[in-house]
Amino acid sequence: MKTTIYNPANKRKEQLINEFVVRNSIYDSIIKDIKTSENKFPEQHYILIGQRGSGKTTLIHRLKYGIEDDKSLKNILPLALGEEQYGIIELINLWEKIAEILDDYFGFKGLYKSITTMIDESISEDQCFNIIEKRLQKEKKSVVLFIDNFGDLIKKFSDLEVKRVREILMTSASIRLIAASPIIIDDILDYQKPLFEFFKIITLKGLTNKEIKTLLLRLSEAEDSVYKIKNIIKNNPERIEILRLLTGGVTRTIVSLYKIFIDNVNGTSIKDLQLTLDAVTPLYKHKMDDLPKNQQKIIDSVARTWDASSVKEIVSTTRIESKNVSALLRSLEK
Repeated sequence: MKTTIYNPANKRKEQLINEFVVRNSIYDSIIKDIKTSENKFPEQHYILIGQRGSGKTTLIHRLKYGIEDDKSLKNILPLALGEEQYGIIELINLWEKIAEILDDYFGFKGLYKSITTMIDESISEDQCFNIIEKRLQKEKKSVVLFIDNFGDLIKKFSDLEVKRVREILMTSASIRLIAASPIIIDDILDYQKPLFEFFKIITLKGLTNKEIKTLLLRLSEAEDSVYKIKNIIKNNPERIEILRLLTGGVTRTIVSLYKIFIDNVNGTSIKDLQLTLDAVTPLYKHKMDDLPKNQQKIIDSVARTWDASSVKEIVSTTRIESKNVSALLRSLEK
């Protein structure tokens, strides 16, 4: 099976659309909102929350392609920033990047050069955005901006810049933001922060048993192995449920373990577990080896406990001071 697991942005457009068989209700809801918006006033902004591998990036690109392919949305320009934007360290860099994309892909000739020239002349951030907004208005276009790993980006901005982001999103009809983050970031939870309760939060939960079956069937089409998956669904349905429990319904992990299902079509759930552990052992061994020794000790303690571990229990088994255990747990969680 030739598929890009960690970088869905690198998939061909047709492949990504064809493989997009889960998260359809979320996709339909957001697309409907975009299609019914008049874009005369600032619209609702979204943030997608889901652990790594839950399908945030895939959903972002599916939305981008949905806008591109809908003729009724020809005045809306979908701009997707990559997951890692190391060149953006302050807000003015974001406007510079947007100008570059508009110039390169949407025919806004000369926009990027005019922005960079004025940045060299120490133009202010707000003047930069005003140039972009006026050009969009002139062309009768608006932007839907997709930003992955939004939390990482916003951390680079000063408090004043974050306030400025809120101001722009609240007052400009030219730009709409759909962001994504693996965790709920402090800026939208803390009532003292500018982005508190600003976004409509959509949580990408683990896939259900039914969704996993749909995903496995679509994956099996690429290898002409549909009959194998159908056989498992019909004769060993418990294996699907075990897969859901083992993976937490995380899309990327299910795709990674799909090969085990195909190669072990007549196997059992116990065999699935053994093969799964064997497949991920090198990955997690390296992750463990990279941790500081006290963090390794805590992970070992938690892993050997069937139920959830309290700080008190970890202190007892590791003999690390309570205050240090709490600090190490916070670090491990991040």
